[in-house]
Amino acid sequence: MRLFQILSVIFSLSFLPVAQADVLPADGASVHFDKAYAYPTAPSQKNGAVFVKVQNLTDQAVKIVRAASPVAGMVELHTHSMEDGHMSMYPVDYFTVPANETHELKPAGDHVMLMMLHNPLKTGEVFPVTFTLDDGSEHTIEANVISLTQ
Repeated sequence: MRLFQILSVIFSLSFLPVAQADVLPADGASVHFDKAYAYPTAPSQKNGAVFVKVQNLTDQAVKIVRAASPVAGMVELHTHSMEDGHMSMYPVDYFTVPANETHELKPAGDHVMLMMLHNPLKTGEVFPVTFTLDDGSEHTIEANVISLTQ
C-alpha cells in the first residue's frame, strides 16, 4: 500500500506546471528566438518573409523594434489585417511580446518582410536575421529556408 501512495504522489507531481524561469535558453538570454524559418521563393520573386517564435522570459513586456538581414535590400516588421474580405499586409513600428509570454511570427500574421531579395531563397539554405529590441539589445539568429510542405 505504501508503494502505491508513493507512486501516486510521483505521478501527480509530474503534471504540475513548470515555471518558465526553469526553461531559460542555453545562451542565458531573457528573450529567446526559436525555430526561425522562411519559405523558398521563385527566381523572379523579390520578397520573402521570416517567421519565428519569440519567448519573453522577463516580468516586463518587450518590443521588437527592428529586423535586419543581409539577404534583402530592405527588411520591415509587418502584420496582416482582414477588411471587407480582403487581406492586407502593412508595416508596423514594433511587435510587443508580453511579459512571460510567447509571440509567434507566422504566416497570415505578424512576420518579418524581406524585400528586394538579393537572390532567391532556396530550400536548405540558412541565413542570419538580427532583431533589435526596445532596450537596444540585438539578437542574431539563423533562419532556415524550409519546404512549403514542412
